[in-house]
Amino acid sequence: MEIKTKKSDIIWNYLGVFLVISSQIIWLPFLLHYLSNELLGIWYIFVSIGGLVTLFDFGFSSQFSRGVSYAWSGVTELKKEGISLVRKESLPNINLIKSIIKACKMIYFFLASIATLIMCTGGSLYLYNIVPRSLHNEILLAWLVYIIAVFFNLYIGYYVAVLQGIGDIKKMNQAKVIARVVMLFGGIVALIMQWGLLGLAVSYLLSGFIQRILCKYFVSFQVRKNSNVEYENYVYKPFEIVKILWHNAWRDGLVTISQYITGQASVLLCGAFLTLSDTGIYSVSLQIINAIVQIARSMSSSYMPAVRSMFANNNLLSATTVISKSVVSYYIITLLSIVVFICLGIPIIQYIKPNFLIDRCVFVVLSIHLILIDRHRLSAAFISSLNELPYTSAFIVSSFLGIFFAWMMMSFFNLGIWGLILAPLTIQCLYNNWKWPLYLNKYLNTSEYTILNNGVVWIRLTFIKYIRR
Repeated sequence: MEIKTKKSDIIWNYLGVFLVISSQIIWLPFLLHYLSNELLGIWYIFVSIGGLVTLFDFGFSSQFSRGVSYAWSGVTELKKEGISLVRKESLPNINLIKSIIKACKMIYFFLASIATLIMCTGGSLYLYNIVPRSLHNEILLAWLVYIIAVFFNLYIGYYVAVLQGIGDIKKMNQAKVIARVVMLFGGIVALIMQWGLLGLAVSYLLSGFIQRILCKYFVSFQVRKNSNVEYENYVYKPFEIVKILWHNAWRDGLVTISQYITGQASVLLCGAFLTLSDTGIYSVSLQIINAIVQIARSMSSSYMPAVRSMFANNNLLSATTVISKSVVSYYIITLLSIVVFICLGIPIIQYIKPNFLIDRCVFVVLSIHLILIDRHRLSAAFISSLNELPYTSAFIVSSFLGIFFAWMMMSFFNLGIWGLILAPLTIQCLYNNWKWPLYLNKYLNTSEYTILNNGVVWIRLTFIKYIRR
């Protein structure tokens, strides 16, 4: 059975991504008003540590999601690399999906337990050394609740992966939106009631609990609805599933970790060679562009389960059409958003904070750099739908080379912010920026021109259809 992406899936995905990005902005005024500077700093340390341990997913969520997509499409076996093509008119392989879910539960409990152990030891020791002794008692209970919340949110990650795998993007984002709204309002009420960090930690725990209940219900409903479909094929044991998926999961994990490290390293380089003011401006610019890019990729992430299913059904024509829509919508949203921010956002920021000067030329070049990076990552994501990750080494090497040459430019040539941007931009342009779009286009037997042209035609026809209503 080929997975279909509906308009409602795309709309809910945009809404989910937008709410996740905007939630911190909504919270910020309340955090600033009700928390002291010390407690605000401690809360962001909580968030940073929690964000760091989520890397313990180590690529399994992507692999589990891909495996579920293939099983939902009707494949009879999982491969370490590549896809087993499905038979005509195949129905969801529920036996295989149940085996994948059992493997998910096992591996995510293990990963969440390791992350919790590290937070209880290393995280607690770090907080003990940096937090003033007068605040130790106040944050102890909040930290314990936050650890439980991180364990819970990491452990339930497999439900989100399964929902995404079967292509139920709408339900996945409905659960995410409801949980995020609960966290936002719960946190705001807790701050108003003067419950401080404990209230924020409890609201985070509560949101994870609600998301788990909703996602589990949605997954169980879909599995029960199709449980009358029986396959007379080999039933995988959980350890066998993990062994198969681990082949690519560790590669996915290394790419994610290298991207995280190099992202943090760029800010550290900025702090080492530039003023704190310039570092703040660079960090804000980076966050704004990354937020724009993340929203722009919502359509492609909505279509990802459908693309996996199309590849499993060897339906390359439909896959090309969907990828064309994703690429063109990505370019349109990013470029329009960047122009709007330059014309309106920068003047508003300078009006609010006159000494916070964002250089437009620097912002444009940084935008080009990040847009190109995410363009080849978009192609890589579609390539991974083939259950192949040929880009792993190139991504890791180019990430670290970019940081190394940025350090060289700033240290020996005094190029400042331009060295920080141009060095990784050049490294990425030399290989990744063109290699992976070309790799995907060759597989689809198409070209970048055809991809863009098809996408533009789709945009034009959609616009005409909307106008005629």
